[in-house]
Amino acid sequence: MDFFPKSIDFFKRFDALANIIHELGNLVEKLHIRSSKLVQLEKDARKMEEKADAICHQLFQEINQTFITPIDREDIYTLAVSLDDMIDLIENLASNVYTFSVKKEEKEFGAFIKLIKESCQNVTLLVKNLKHKGKAISRMRELIVKINKIENTGDGLVRKAFTSLFSNGKDPVEIIKWKDLFTTMEEILDGSEKIAHHIDEIIIKNY
Repeated sequence: MDFFPKSIDFFKRFDALANIIHELGNLVEKLHIRSSKLVQLEKDARKMEEKADAICHQLFQEINQTFITPIDREDIYTLAVSLDDMIDLIENLASNVYTFSVKKEEKEFGAFIKLIKESCQNVTLLVKNLKHKGKAISRMRELIVKINKIENTGDGLVRKAFTSLFSNGKDPVEIIKWKDLFTTMEEILDGSEKIAHHIDEIIIKNY
Protein backbone atom coordinates (compact mmCIF):
# COMPACT_ATOMS: atom_id res chain seq x y z
CA MET A 1 0.00 0.00 0.00
CA ASP A 2 1.23 3.47 -0.89
CA PHE A 3 0.99 5.59 2.26
CA PHE A 4 2.64 8.52 0.50
CA PRO A 5 0.64 9.45 -2.63
CA LYS A 6 2.58 10.95 -5.48
CA SER A 7 2.87 14.72 -5.58
CA ILE A 8 0.25 16.29 -7.83
CA ASP A 9 1.05 19.45 -9.79
CA PHE A 10 -2.13 21.49 -9.45
CA PHE A 11 -0.52 24.38 -11.30
CA LYS A 12 -0.21 22.08 -14.32
CA ARG A 13 -3.98 21.54 -14.19
CA PHE A 14 -4.56 25.31 -14.01
CA ASP A 15 -2.23 25.81 -16.97
CA ALA A 16 -4.26 23.26 -18.96
CA LEU A 17 -7.47 25.18 -18.25
CA ALA A 18 -5.72 28.45 -19.10
CA ASN A 19 -4.62 26.98 -22.44
CA ILE A 20 -8.24 26.20 -23.25
CA ILE A 21 -9.24 29.78 -22.42
CA HIS A 22 -6.48 31.01 -24.72
CA GLU A 23 -7.74 28.75 -27.54
CA LEU A 24 -11.30 29.93 -26.98
CA GLY A 25 -10.13 33.54 -27.15
CA ASN A 26 -8.74 32.80 -30.62
CA LEU A 27 -11.98 31.05 -31.53
CA VAL A 28 -14.16 33.96 -30.37
CA GLU A 29 -12.21 36.27 -32.67
CA LYS A 30 -13.64 34.28 -35.61
CA LEU A 31 -17.27 34.51 -34.45
CA HIS A 32 -19.06 36.57 -37.07
CA ILE A 33 -22.72 35.98 -37.86
CA ARG A 34 -22.07 35.58 -41.59
CA SER A 35 -19.08 33.28 -41.15
CA SER A 36 -19.28 30.01 -43.07
CA LYS A 37 -17.31 28.38 -40.26
CA LEU A 38 -19.90 28.85 -37.48
CA VAL A 39 -20.83 25.16 -37.45
CA GLN A 40 -17.21 24.10 -37.00
CA LEU A 41 -16.51 26.84 -34.46
CA GLU A 42 -19.48 25.68 -32.39
CA LYS A 43 -18.23 22.09 -32.50
CA ASP A 44 -14.68 23.13 -31.59
CA ALA A 45 -15.91 25.19 -28.65
CA ARG A 46 -17.97 22.24 -27.37
CA LYS A 47 -14.93 19.93 -27.56
CA MET A 48 -12.86 22.45 -25.59
CA GLU A 49 -15.61 22.75 -22.98
CA GLU A 50 -15.76 18.96 -22.61
CA LYS A 51 -11.97 18.82 -22.27
CA ALA A 52 -12.15 21.44 -19.50
CA ASP A 53 -14.82 19.43 -17.69
CA ALA A 54 -12.56 16.36 -17.77
CA ILE A 55 -9.61 18.36 -16.37
CA CYS A 56 -11.76 19.75 -13.56
CA HIS A 57 -13.13 16.30 -12.74
CA GLN A 58 -9.59 14.96 -12.50
CA LEU A 59 -8.47 17.93 -10.42
CA PHE A 60 -11.33 17.55 -7.93
CA GLN A 61 -10.45 13.88 -7.47
CA GLU A 62 -6.80 14.78 -6.91
CA ILE A 63 -7.67 17.35 -4.24
CA ASN A 64 -9.24 14.57 -2.18
CA GLN A 65 -6.24 12.29 -2.73
CA THR A 66 -3.60 14.83 -1.72
CA PHE A 67 -2.54 15.33 1.87
CA ILE A 68 -0.60 18.56 1.34
CA THR A 69 -1.57 21.08 -1.36
CA PRO A 70 0.50 24.07 -2.56
CA ILE A 71 -2.36 26.46 -1.77
CA ASP A 72 -5.59 26.01 0.22
CA ARG A 73 -7.89 23.27 -1.07
CA GLU A 74 -10.77 25.73 -1.13
CA ASP A 75 -8.75 28.11 -3.33
CA ILE A 76 -7.84 25.31 -5.74
CA TYR A 77 -11.47 24.29 -6.02
CA THR A 78 -12.81 27.86 -6.34
CA LEU A 79 -10.31 28.86 -9.02
CA ALA A 80 -10.91 25.70 -11.04
CA VAL A 81 -14.67 26.26 -10.93
CA SER A 82 -14.26 29.90 -12.00
CA LEU A 83 -12.06 28.93 -14.95
CA ASP A 84 -14.53 26.23 -15.96
CA ASP A 85 -17.44 28.68 -15.68
CA MET A 86 -15.72 31.14 -18.03
CA ILE A 87 -15.08 28.32 -20.51
CA ASP A 88 -18.74 27.25 -20.30
CA LEU A 89 -19.89 30.80 -21.03
CA ILE A 90 -17.65 31.14 -24.09
CA GLU A 91 -18.91 27.79 -25.39
CA ASN A 92 -22.45 29.02 -24.80
CA LEU A 93 -21.73 32.18 -26.79
CA ALA A 94 -20.34 30.19 -29.73
CA SER A 95 -23.35 27.88 -29.63
CA ASN A 96 -25.86 30.73 -29.55
CA VAL A 97 -24.21 32.75 -32.31
CA TYR A 98 -24.63 29.66 -34.48
CA THR A 99 -28.11 28.68 -33.23
CA PHE A 100 -29.78 32.10 -33.22
CA SER A 101 -28.96 32.92 -36.86
CA VAL A 102 -29.41 36.64 -36.26
CA LYS A 103 -30.11 38.70 -39.37
CA LYS A 104 -27.74 41.63 -38.85
CA GLU A 105 -24.65 42.08 -36.71
CA GLU A 106 -25.03 44.79 -34.09
CA LYS A 107 -22.19 47.31 -34.15
CA GLU A 108 -21.21 46.69 -30.50
CA PHE A 109 -20.70 42.98 -31.20
CA GLY A 110 -17.26 43.46 -32.75
CA ALA A 111 -16.11 45.64 -29.86
CA PHE A 112 -17.26 42.99 -27.38
CA ILE A 113 -15.41 40.28 -29.33
CA LYS A 114 -12.16 42.28 -29.01
CA LEU A 115 -12.69 42.72 -25.26
CA ILE A 116 -13.30 39.00 -24.75
CA LYS A 117 -10.23 38.10 -26.82
CA GLU A 118 -8.09 40.50 -24.78
CA SER A 119 -9.55 39.26 -21.51
CA CYS A 120 -8.83 35.63 -22.46
CA GLN A 121 -5.22 36.53 -23.21
CA ASN A 122 -4.76 38.28 -19.86
CA VAL A 123 -6.50 35.55 -17.87
CA THR A 124 -4.23 32.97 -19.53
CA LEU A 125 -1.10 34.91 -18.59
CA LEU A 126 -2.38 35.51 -15.06
CA VAL A 127 -3.08 31.83 -14.40
CA LYS A 128 0.24 30.73 -15.91
CA ASN A 129 2.12 33.09 -13.58
CA LEU A 130 0.64 31.40 -10.51
CA LYS A 131 3.28 28.66 -10.55
CA HIS A 132 6.06 31.27 -10.24
CA LYS A 133 4.61 32.26 -6.86
CA GLY A 134 6.30 35.24 -5.19
CA LYS A 135 8.57 35.88 -8.18
CA ALA A 136 5.63 37.03 -10.33
CA ILE A 137 3.55 39.11 -7.93
CA SER A 138 4.14 42.42 -9.75
CA ARG A 139 3.26 40.90 -13.11
CA MET A 140 0.13 39.27 -11.70
CA ARG A 141 -0.98 42.54 -10.14
CA GLU A 142 -0.61 44.27 -13.52
CA LEU A 143 -2.71 41.61 -15.20
CA ILE A 144 -5.40 41.80 -12.51
CA VAL A 145 -5.70 45.55 -13.08
CA LYS A 146 -5.95 45.01 -16.86
CA ILE A 147 -8.68 42.39 -16.46
CA ASN A 148 -10.66 44.68 -14.15
CA LYS A 149 -10.39 47.55 -16.63
CA ILE A 150 -11.59 45.34 -19.48
CA GLU A 151 -14.60 44.29 -17.39
CA ASN A 152 -15.41 47.94 -16.62
CA THR A 153 -15.23 48.76 -20.32
CA GLY A 154 -17.60 45.86 -20.96
CA ASP A 155 -20.10 47.28 -18.46
CA GLY A 156 -20.22 50.52 -20.40
CA LEU A 157 -20.43 48.72 -23.72
CA VAL A 158 -23.37 46.54 -22.72
CA ARG A 159 -25.31 49.61 -21.57
CA LYS A 160 -24.63 51.24 -24.93
CA ALA A 161 -25.63 48.05 -26.75
CA PHE A 162 -28.92 47.75 -24.87
CA THR A 163 -29.74 51.42 -25.45
CA SER A 164 -29.25 50.94 -29.19
CA LEU A 165 -31.09 47.63 -29.17
CA PHE A 166 -34.27 48.94 -27.56
CA SER A 167 -34.48 52.31 -29.31
CA ASN A 168 -34.40 51.54 -33.02
CA GLY A 169 -37.67 49.70 -33.58
CA LYS A 170 -36.04 46.35 -34.27
CA ASP A 171 -37.80 43.04 -34.69
CA PRO A 172 -38.73 41.83 -31.14
CA VAL A 173 -37.34 38.36 -31.86
CA GLU A 174 -34.03 39.86 -32.93
CA ILE A 175 -33.99 42.00 -29.79
CA ILE A 176 -34.41 38.89 -27.61
CA LYS A 177 -31.60 37.11 -29.44
CA TRP A 178 -29.18 40.01 -29.19
CA LYS A 179 -30.06 40.68 -25.56
CA ASP A 180 -29.09 37.09 -24.78
CA LEU A 181 -25.85 37.35 -26.76
CA PHE A 182 -24.80 40.63 -25.16
CA THR A 183 -25.71 39.35 -21.69
CA THR A 184 -23.54 36.28 -22.23
CA MET A 185 -20.66 38.43 -23.45
CA GLU A 186 -20.91 40.62 -20.37
CA GLU A 187 -20.99 37.50 -18.17
CA ILE A 188 -17.78 36.24 -19.81
CA LEU A 189 -16.02 39.47 -18.80
CA ASP A 190 -17.56 39.23 -15.33
CA GLY A 191 -16.18 35.70 -15.16
CA SER A 192 -12.69 36.91 -16.03
CA GLU A 193 -12.90 39.49 -13.26
CA LYS A 194 -13.99 36.76 -10.83
CA ILE A 195 -10.90 34.72 -11.77
CA ALA A 196 -8.71 37.77 -11.21
CA HIS A 197 -10.34 38.31 -7.81
CA HIS A 198 -9.73 34.70 -6.75
CA ILE A 199 -6.08 34.88 -7.82
CA ASP A 200 -5.69 38.17 -5.94
CA GLU A 201 -6.92 36.38 -2.81
CA ILE A 202 -4.46 33.53 -3.44
CA ILE A 203 -1.61 36.05 -3.73
CA ILE A 204 -2.59 37.72 -0.44
CA LYS A 205 -2.90 34.43 1.43
CA ASN A 206 0.08 32.55 0.01
CA TYR A 207 2.65 34.81 -1.63
